[in-house]
Amino acid sequence: EALLTMAKFQAHTGNIDKALDYYRRILELDKDNTDVLYNLGILLANNRKFDEAEKLLKRALSVDPMRSMIWMDLAKIELIKENYVQSIKYLRNVNYINENNPQYYYLMGVILTRNDRNTEAENFFRRALQLQPGLLEELRKKSDENL
Repeated sequence: EALLTMAKFQAHTGNIDKALDYYRRILELDKDNTDVLYNLGILLANNRKFDEAEKLLKRALSVDPMRSMIWMDLAKIELIKENYVQSIKYLRNVNYINENNPQYYYLMGVILTRNDRNTEAENFFRRALQLQPGLLEELRKKSDENL
């Protein structure tokens, strides 16, 4: 528990190498800790270490395949890599787990837009907003925070 607190603190304060070290030490003690696998995977993905991140996220799914958030983040990694087919495959699992997940519809809209399928994309964006009316505002705030 103390190691996890330190890992999260180090990640929050921008000490990525220290956070990675703490997360890896936790995994030595508990190799199937889904939360640690997920957090470490996200930390690596945020630092553009996609291959290593994907391995950890897939390992987390092998322990808990019904965690739609993990499927969603794998889809986002593939989206960044412009591997749209694989991204959609991951998103199908999100939709299977929860067909009313607004992030699913949003990301499908993004993928379709990037593939010049704007009419279809618009339908997905519309559905995302029906499910979560404040979604665009939330995304704008996140975008502004990352500038």
